[in-house]
Amino acid sequence: MSRGNLSRLGGMLKIYAESGVKRVNFAYPHALGNARKNRHLLLPRYTELGGCLEALIGAAQEFEVAIDFEAVPFCVIPAFPELVGELHELRGSEKRFTPVHDKTRDWNHARRAIKAKGPGCSRCVYDMICEGSWSEYLAWFGDVDLKPVEQDSPGVQKALEMIVRLCRKGSVPCG
Repeated sequence: MSRGNLSRLGGMLKIYAESGVKRVNFAYPHALGNARKNRHLLLPRYTELGGCLEALIGAAQEFEVAIDFEAVPFCVIPAFPELVGELHELRGSEKRFTPVHDKTRDWNHARRAIKAKGPGCSRCVYDMICEGSWSEYLAWFGDVDLKPVEQDSPGVQKALEMIVRLCRKGSVPCG
């Protein structure tokens, strides 16, 4: 998801659905290399995503395509916490990656190490399971776009039920 394609994501989803795709992951960019240099052109603020993502969620329901959002914290789509891609990472499955000219590493550990939270995140109902945003997002935009989700917000009960189901399946280490 970038500033250049936000308005076209629904159309892209339609093409995927017509091609038989059943699941799509939309990722917020991790600005490295030239993307970092051109971040003002590439990166939308989280506040710019709200309406776009809600329209995309509606389109996904219409096209019967499952979607989720990577590197989009719970507070950006508080009514749809089950669509936060990192929620599925609670299952703890092993993921490895090998950067060019480097050794193989654990993606779960590396991913958390390059994410950060704002000071207000500790007041959010999702604080213990939310990974936050890419650390550079906070460096460039601050934490003003991160609004703690309250216990009685829409969607919280749905997310908690999902976590309980994962715990019962043994997919999540629950203490």
